[in-house]
Amino acid sequence: ADMGLGVADLANVVEDVLVQWGVGSEKDDHDSVVKALLRLDMQDAVQSFSQHLKDWWSAAHLADILYRGNFLPFSQQFASDVRHFSIRCYLDLLISSNNLWQVAAAYVRGAVECDCRSNDVGTVGGSQRGFQRKWEMLHILCNLVTRQNPQWDKGRRRLLQACPEHLTGTVWDQMTGRSATRLLWSPHELAGVGGGAAAEVQVAWGMSHLAKGHEAVALHWLSRGNSAYVTDLAHRSLMTFVSSAKPLGSLRAMEPVLQYVDDSG
Repeated sequence: ADMGLGVADLANVVEDVLVQWGVGSEKDDHDSVVKALLRLDMQDAVQSFSQHLKDWWSAAHLADILYRGNFLPFSQQFASDVRHFSIRCYLDLLISSNNLWQVAAAYVRGAVECDCRSNDVGTVGGSQRGFQRKWEMLHILCNLVTRQNPQWDKGRRRLLQACPEHLTGTVWDQMTGRSATRLLWSPHELAGVGGGAAAEVQVAWGMSHLAKGHEAVALHWLSRGNSAYVTDLAHRSLMTFVSSAKPLGSLRAMEPVLQYVDDSG
């Protein structure tokens, strides 16, 4: 054996073997991944994982490794797009089940936290590429939490805790040169998505309750989401109270407002 051969020569050797044994043109879903990896065709390997095996977990992580290591023979923007698309499809697969959205949110948190633990964010390309990854994960997380609709208070509390403006993690502190626990995204970064997702989520809950006639609960969530509709809703109830010819009946109209005030302290 020629001991001078390196990893880069593996692709040529594999190609010769595949041609010799007549297996180079066979279309087998599992073999296609192995062949692509042995040929060092990383782009084809990512595509084979996703298109042939529907294995978005492997596609996402392989694309991430290739992107971080600069192993794709294309521009870094192309590599970033491959990674972003694969991760997004993997997370879409998770949140297609109501029970796995928390796993998807934890995955996003872990990906960002992994980047933030290093004092030089991103192994290739420095901090600029690290910031790009954080920006992509921020948009993915906002999209993730705004697509959920838990019906119970416990689930809603968990969802609000997963919103990017509330998410904390272990990050590298440039000032102290040590790890610290703080918010994963700064107010400046969150400004790019309207400050976060919690307000949008709570307003959506409020409007949903209002459509069902649950005005007290609607006022609660609308006020927490800083919705301008709180004033209109309270004004409508007040005008119904003032203009009513039946005081006892009008008190029922004011009940949601009174309950809201009581709940808000």
